[in-house]
Amino acid sequence: MEHVENIAPVHHGYIGPEPLADAVDSITAVDSPYTIADKNQIFADASGGPITVNVPSDAQQTLMVMKTDASANAVTLVGSGGQLPFDLTNQYQSVQLISDGSNWYVV
Repeated sequence: MEHVENIAPVHHGYIGPEPLADAVDSITAVDSPYTIADKNQIFADASGGPITVNVPSDAQQTLMVMKTDASANAVTLVGSGGQLPFDLTNQYQSVQLISDGSNWYVV
């Protein structure tokens, strides 16, 4: 049997790099508007109110944002160009975004 390296595990429906504790941030409505700085995985609990997540305009990176609550409040990602703004409206709905350095696109 062939040994395969670097298989990405599945985390609650998210297929991608294994989350690192220092790469994950959990936010609530108190944090809104939240500007992504050095994290690449955001878990947003909007049960206390809608959340706006500002995505950096000049970053060349991949981001994953997930809405973790069942409330009717949206988590809205805003930023420059591409496919933003983008709303997360359902519990456990997530989006993975990739940037070319000036625009964000849904993967």
